[in-house]
Amino acid sequence: LLARNFGVPVNSEAFEKLLRILAMPLFFDLLRDFDVSDATAQSRKRIRIIFDDTKAEKTGRYMEFIHKLFDNAKKRYIMGYNYVLMLVVSGDTVIPLAFVLWLPAEHPDHRSKNDIARDEIIRLKKACDRRGYDLGEVELLFDSAYHVQKVMNAANEAGFRVISKADNRHRSEFGGELLTPLEITEKVAEHPWNYLEKDHSYKRIGACHRTY
Repeated sequence: LLARNFGVPVNSEAFEKLLRILAMPLFFDLLRDFDVSDATAQSRKRIRIIFDDTKAEKTGRYMEFIHKLFDNAKKRYIMGYNYVLMLVVSGDTVIPLAFVLWLPAEHPDHRSKNDIARDEIIRLKKACDRRGYDLGEVELLFDSAYHVQKVMNAANEAGFRVISKADNRHRSEFGGELLTPLEITEKVAEHPWNYLEKDHSYKRIGACHRTY
């Protein structure tokens, strides 16, 4: 699927388009099946979209778009590529909806990772609108790196249920105070846990961010 020149994908945009052509019908099938399922099946096969980025270390003398990146897993800098992934998960099914090569700032087509996430959310929303599908029962998950206003605004507009680790710089109204996520966690430390399933429990609390 990828043409290569000295080990480098030379037409990543074509690959991204091909992936969408192949993946979108599968995603729409999941939405259709979810809509006609009973509550038990919906609970077991909740549709989740996950945003994350991954790094691929490369070696070679002539490699387009290669960039110096810090790899958190390896705890060191590498030369390689950074990809933004948009994955759909439902039960045991995993579908890659988007696989976008992040380009360094000096490249004319550079977009930040948050711009990529926002654009993919908007693209998916438009595709669903054209086919009459609703995203209101779909959960959108990402870590604090994507928890910024442009991504949140796009997610809210699309109708997603957003599940994210909030950046600790954000303060939300909780118990009459403006608190960070860490401060809220400390305040609810003694609250009882609710059983979800084996090895999984949760605490449900409510806090309001003035923007989100």
